[in-house]
Amino acid sequence: TNYEDKNRNGQYWTDVEAYFGKYRSHPLITKLKNEVKNINVDYDIRMGAFAHEFDKDGNIIAGFYPYSKFGDGKNRFKDLIAEFQDFSKVSDFRTFYKNQKNKYDFLIKKQSEVMPIREMWDWLENRFDDKSESYKVIFSPLIGGNHNTVWFPSKKGFRESIFFISYVGESNQNQGLNVKKGLASRIVFTEIDHNYVNPVSDKNEKEIKKAFKDLKKWNNSSQGYNSEILTFNEYMTWAVFTLYAYEKYPKEDFEKINQLTEDVMIKNRGFKKYKEFNQYLLSEFIKNKEMKSKEIFKLALEWSLKN
Repeated sequence: TNYEDKNRNGQYWTDVEAYFGKYRSHPLITKLKNEVKNINVDYDIRMGAFAHEFDKDGNIIAGFYPYSKFGDGKNRFKDLIAEFQDFSKVSDFRTFYKNQKNKYDFLIKKQSEVMPIREMWDWLENRFDDKSESYKVIFSPLIGGNHNTVWFPSKKGFRESIFFISYVGESNQNQGLNVKKGLASRIVFTEIDHNYVNPVSDKNEKEIKKAFKDLKKWNNSSQGYNSEILTFNEYMTWAVFTLYAYEKYPKEDFEKINQLTEDVMIKNRGFKKYKEFNQYLLSEFIKNKEMKSKEIFKLALEWSLKN
């Protein structure tokens, strides 16, 4: 069964539609239709839900994670919490969840098979100064490419990174196993490494703004990356994945993964100079596979200033 439901054509979407379709006129659904047209609102509501939980009586209450860390200050989930509560009760949402438990377990197993989180985690922390003591991955077959990440630094030294990604366990069926794993890993890797790339970018903001000041040369702004830092971070997070993939996969498989990745960045996402940027960093990495983040950033910025 194909569980890749981002186009609403898989079994899980069919199950959701069959169970909840009768409630499409509920006030919550009406309000959400208006709210989530903006992708930032979509993120805010989704992560706001993650920061809440059910108590033993089925009431929605604040959970372990602080809502403020996930929201943008507008509290959209909290504003709709009464509607979420009523929808949960009238639809018997928790029964649907319990009935889907076997399917969720299956999805987790398939996702784990093609997404070696520990390998990515170790590889990044061998090259970047920042460390995380805990990773948590939340995925859904229904969110398409609406991925994001947050992290919780702690004064006591414990840092947890949380990732919201799509389900990819059954995608790329026509590719070989390594290519399938590489493309699946890319999805979570390019979220994970924001937690490592972004803090280094923040320390190099002046140089990045200078190198990427002509944004139209670097991207077509079709996905909202309308600043120098946001644009550079996308170039860098995806290029760092290339370095990881070069080390992890056989040459023939790597070349397929890299070609498909460059096509996505240029043709689908509009990052016009990604191929040149990516190929340059890869060529330098091949010369020195022990390269750490400071040297990678130095080379990336030097190249960007000249190009």
